[in-house]
Amino acid sequence: MRIDRALIRSYGSLKDEDISFGPLTVVTGPNEAGKSTLRSFITDCLFDKNPMKYPEKKASDSGKLLVTLSDGTGRTAERDGKKTAGTFDSVFGISGKEYVSVYSVDTEDLRDDRPLLDGGIRDRFLTVPGGRALPEVRSALEEERTGYIPDLRRSRNSKIAVLEADLAEKAARAEALKNAADGDGAYNGLIARRKELEKEISEAETAADAEKKASEAAAVEKSKADSRAKLAELRKRESELAYAERCRGKDDSVLRSDLERARAASEEAGRKLDSCRRSMGAVDPDAVLARARDIENLAAYRPPEPAPAARSAGKKTGTALMALGAVLMAAGALLAAVTGEIYPAGAAAVGAVLLLIGLRKRPLRPAYSSASGPRPGADPLLDSVASGIGMVRTSDRRADIARLRSLLSDAEAFSAARTAAAGCSKGLKEAERSAELFYSGFGGEEGYAKARKDLAELDSVRQQASALEAAVGPEAAPAEASAPASGSAAEDLVRLSRERGQVEQAIRDIEGAVRTEDAITARSEAENRLYEAVRRWGVLRFEQEILDRASERMFSEHRPAVLSEADRLMSLMTGGRYRLHGDIGNGKITIEDTRTGAVKDSTMWSSGLRDQVLLSLKAAVALGMCSERPPLLLDDVMATFDPDRRRGACRALASLADRMQVIYFTCDPSAAADLAAAGASKVVLGGPGKAPAGPSD
Repeated sequence: MRIDRALIRSYGSLKDEDISFGPLTVVTGPNEAGKSTLRSFITDCLFDKNPMKYPEKKASDSGKLLVTLSDGTGRTAERDGKKTAGTFDSVFGISGKEYVSVYSVDTEDLRDDRPLLDGGIRDRFLTVPGGRALPEVRSALEEERTGYIPDLRRSRNSKIAVLEADLAEKAARAEALKNAADGDGAYNGLIARRKELEKEISEAETAADAEKKASEAAAVEKSKADSRAKLAELRKRESELAYAERCRGKDDSVLRSDLERARAASEEAGRKLDSCRRSMGAVDPDAVLARARDIENLAAYRPPEPAPAARSAGKKTGTALMALGAVLMAAGALLAAVTGEIYPAGAAAVGAVLLLIGLRKRPLRPAYSSASGPRPGADPLLDSVASGIGMVRTSDRRADIARLRSLLSDAEAFSAARTAAAGCSKGLKEAERSAELFYSGFGGEEGYAKARKDLAELDSVRQQASALEAAVGPEAAPAEASAPASGSAAEDLVRLSRERGQVEQAIRDIEGAVRTEDAITARSEAENRLYEAVRRWGVLRFEQEILDRASERMFSEHRPAVLSEADRLMSLMTGGRYRLHGDIGNGKITIEDTRTGAVKDSTMWSSGLRDQVLLSLKAAVALGMCSERPPLLLDDVMATFDPDRRRGACRALASLADRMQVIYFTCDPSAAADLAAAGASKVVLGGPGKAPAGPSD
């Protein structure tokens, strides 16, 4: 499966983003640019439920994820509010929690090795079939064998050492009986020696008891000293964390809730104001409101009617002059034609003058029609209002008045929306100022979050320190310190007790007339028991060697593919320095230094090496966990790598991207450059105050 594009309309800090992804993609940008938000968006779209809590889910969340499955089928997961349609839970066959623990990880998630060591992942991917019981079998063999003879040390309490001591005692007894002289001399000497031994044993018991008490006191004092050292560390840590006390009782949840409500109210008021502005068209709302009284009075206002009499008189006078002029012109022209004189032509000229005067007296035809608009000057108030607000008049006065009333209603709604928007804007600024003032005392929101986290640690440290302080009490004075016991008194007591037993046995032998042959038989039996113990030790050692060789062959021939892939990735990251040692069937991860052959468990790893081992294992598990192979999302997991190991890790991720999509999120330009050099496409997200950039190569 591969994610092709993320179309985000609104999700956390991301707005109107169109991001494309390749097989290996590095998403880079400064802190708070939206990298972690983008990782959460992808995870939210892939799974119906997942444990990621950042950013907080909102009803305004909106976006799509366009993916291509391994069979070439295209699918879309759409985020709408707090729910996602088209998730891939059934396609992958894993839960969102499992995806976050293996596929979508930051540095903290990477260092959580519990998913690898516990449960089904270990048994399914990281253990040789049938090999899980091998560590228990080998441990049982080891325990029994070292019970006979411990490795690299001697012990008087081991089975063979006890049998050797018993044989020596039996041999000495048989030799003493063979050499014992008849008579009371030997018997009386044994009685005397028994009395001496009883006195010496009593003294040795007293000394051993005192030695034991001194040893116990020294052990108690050492434990207290260790506890005091731990207490000093806790008090030092308490001093380092004391600054966090200032945020006790200061919860920003109400502040954040108020800020979110203020933003939502401001956005809603802005949308309403825009809607009102659109409904007004090109008309100025303030101009309409300024003529509100005139608009309200238009219905009651009656425009003045024109004076019809004056118009009629002018019309009649003009008509008469025109008629007289026409008669004179016709008569003059006729007379001039008949008589041939010039005087009748003068009458025709006078008629022409009268005709022109009549035309001037006649009223002009209006320059308008009812179809083209109202008669100018017929309704001065309506004309003034329409002209003042920029509205074009029509011939229908009622329609114009209705339009003006509608515009007045819209203008009043616009004014109310503008007032509300101003109030919401003011409220938002006050909420932002309150948040800024609150967080300024902690150096910003991140500083507050760190202080809250440190406050929880401070309470824990104080609780531990109080418990330790109550347990250890005041520190002992130097004179009270007890010297550690040497153990010589206890050894003397054991030696004297053994000798007394030998003397008692010798006395009983003499008193019971035990024969020398019985002592020789007892010595022979002791020899046989010692021989059987040595033979059993040899058999156990041989069995252990066979088991070790069989295990080595089994791991080499039947090693899980996931471990082989993890070996390959770790070799690329560490330049061939380390490889996995065995499997993880015993719940432990061990690696081998290929240069020295030394085997290291997790207690011997540096933080950088730990991250490299766990990244190799989780990437290999991710490759084999799902047949559909969802994308691997990594959030700055190479932060502890040195430059050489980081470049090796980039090569490893590039080789992994041939089989599954890898998306790496980082604010480190060096890591982004190394990944780009390994063939990754790059997506740059902008920081605060900077417009987010689109994908680039």
